[in-house]
Amino acid sequence: MNDKRVFVCFTMDCETLQGRAGAGGPADWKLAEQAMRGYVEYLADRGYSATLFLVPETAEVLSHVAQDLAAAGADIGSHMHPQDADVGYDGYLGEFDYDTQWQILGRARDRFAQAIGFAPTSFRPGNFSANNHTFSVLVDLGYRQGSVSLPGRQIAKIAARWDGAEPFAHWANGNDYKRAGNLDFLELPCTAHPQDASHPREGVDPRHLRLERDDFCEYGRQIVEQSLDMQIANNHPLKVIVAMTHNTRDYGNPAEPARQHLQWLLDTIEQAAAARGLELVPATLARIRAAAVALPLHPDAGTG
Repeated sequence: MNDKRVFVCFTMDCETLQGRAGAGGPADWKLAEQAMRGYVEYLADRGYSATLFLVPETAEVLSHVAQDLAAAGADIGSHMHPQDADVGYDGYLGEFDYDTQWQILGRARDRFAQAIGFAPTSFRPGNFSANNHTFSVLVDLGYRQGSVSLPGRQIAKIAARWDGAEPFAHWANGNDYKRAGNLDFLELPCTAHPQDASHPREGVDPRHLRLERDDFCEYGRQIVEQSLDMQIANNHPLKVIVAMTHNTRDYGNPAEPARQHLQWLLDTIEQAAAARGLELVPATLARIRAAAVALPLHPDAGTG
């Protein structure tokens, strides 16, 4: 099978305010809203759509924003930092067993649904923290797609161990979270530099498509081009690029550096896809899953 499509997904982790969540957040709720609306609106102007992952408190405080953006075509999913003071667990998601993860993520799902009016089906953990229980918990709670992994991230203190992880889109595995399987959950890893993902070092992050990094444009083109080339060489049936950011920058402001990085990345992806004869398909995580069900992803994968 030689599918010439490449799906492009832009995501945003929508945190609570600074000092209250494990990964930090916006200075105030005004900036959080400006970031979320600006991101979705600028992407829409360019013909793209966004997937936003909201922690419970952000879903509650900015429920009207989330509802507006969902109506505009964004995929509104769930995000979780268990060590957030608003949640109250002492640890990262990948440190907990099945039952504790089920409690943490189940409560988050219920708060989300009560605030916004529907249950989320897309998910990303804070810090990309996960373990062998995580995908089974997500499936049991009704999640069907996510961006749980950052291939090459190997940081033990936050329980994010992605050395040797499957780098491209795949159905998740309930026994080995780093491998492809046959769980009813489509995993779409954040796109990382193939060299970094292949040679992880403890405590060092792989370069990846995170828009607010100051040096983003120094390596972003390499990530896009090498990722596409690897997926083409492997004849991967579902070619995907996943970029990420946080709700800490005003994406409605053309002078904001992260907004300029977004513009640059869009141009770069479009150029790279055209040069390789690929059909660029802007999509949310949920829309990519809808396309994936008809494709032979990893037909020889082990049981999940």
